[in-house]
Amino acid sequence: MRARESSAGLGLEYDPFAEDIRQDPYSKYEQLRRRAPVYWAEAAQTWVVSRYEDVRFVLTHPELFSSHGIAGMLRGVSGPISVQSEVSASPRIIILLDPPKHTKLRKLVDRVFSARRIARLEPRIREIARSQLARMHGQHEFDFVGSLAAVLPITVIAEILGLERERIGDFRRCTSAFIAAISGAGRGGTGALPGHAIGPIMAYLGDLVDQRTRAPRDDLLSMLLGANDAASRLSRSEVLLFVLVLLIAGAETTTNLIGSMVFLLLTHREQLRLLRANKSLVPATIEEALRFESPTQLLFRRVTQTIRLRGIDLAADASLMVSLGSANRDEAAFGDASRFDILRPAIQHAAFGFGAHYCLGAALARLEARVVLEELRPVLDRYELASRTYETIDSSLMRGPRTLVLVDRSTQRTWSLSTSAPRP
Repeated sequence: MRARESSAGLGLEYDPFAEDIRQDPYSKYEQLRRRAPVYWAEAAQTWVVSRYEDVRFVLTHPELFSSHGIAGMLRGVSGPISVQSEVSASPRIIILLDPPKHTKLRKLVDRVFSARRIARLEPRIREIARSQLARMHGQHEFDFVGSLAAVLPITVIAEILGLERERIGDFRRCTSAFIAAISGAGRGGTGALPGHAIGPIMAYLGDLVDQRTRAPRDDLLSMLLGANDAASRLSRSEVLLFVLVLLIAGAETTTNLIGSMVFLLLTHREQLRLLRANKSLVPATIEEALRFESPTQLLFRRVTQTIRLRGIDLAADASLMVSLGSANRDEAAFGDASRFDILRPAIQHAAFGFGAHYCLGAALARLEARVVLEELRPVLDRYELASRTYETIDSSLMRGPRTLVLVDRSTQRTWSLSTSAPRP
């Protein structure tokens, strides 16, 4: 069955980049799973796969569905750094590669993100979390995202890379601007990256790459530059893009996780009471938050050969989008899937993906979320949301609150924290 024919007559329209979908995608996901699990989205010119079983199949078969599918989005982005020219000149970008090329580059950083090395970061992560929480203590009203959820992950990944903490606010603006440019409300226009957010950071990273080339240090940036294996050796452009990918993946997704997790607990007070009564539920709470509000909602792939999926013929070179957010609400995989339930039996959710591209920073994200939740658990019930709805970040690929204003019921003072220059 051909693309337009497969979606005709369904009475179902789905544009993954539409504003109403970005604000609330879940009712449309349910329709897709039930009526068109393999759907041709005309506006986005891509197939959409929405059921858990199919999402897992696509992500675990890179020989059929190539990760190079994301390149089409990156080539549409222009600005102070020409992403199009960088992608063309730098074919070895880890998120675009399939095995075995992906495997070689993944090994470069796997040891940095191993469970053992990540565990050693806990004291520093807790120090940052407590420092930010101390700033919030006693304030009547504040933005939790700007105060903590956005500060902790970007600080940690910057330190792992060997970047200066003084630039953390700039890094945050840079990653947010990049995500908005490739998947936000303005992507259908010029797709331009704002120079004030991107230009200075790329210039700074370029200077830092040159410095580390001359004088390596004990950080991830120096490790990337010092790879001696010809199969893993990266060019200067490849290192720059690798660092940008790590900044985005290490900061944006975990920020979304922490912000959504707190929102869910404060809108499901019965779940918060269960958590307060039982500290051992902290890990389960994190996994349920990952499932219920997947920080990454969508991934792109490219069909490598003609294949039939759910009775639909997918042509070679067709674009395909897998919906992690939909897979995690699939009733066939999760009982009572539309309910946030921290007592849910452990079932592998799709939030970190599957297969070779399973999230490199999954252990780090879980550790950061655990530390935040352990520190917040004794006091979170004294806070309430200023609003039971929130404005999402400007992205259709990722999901989380842009701001999350909390009110401390134990104090009457009013305070507003600027999110423009967060510091640890």
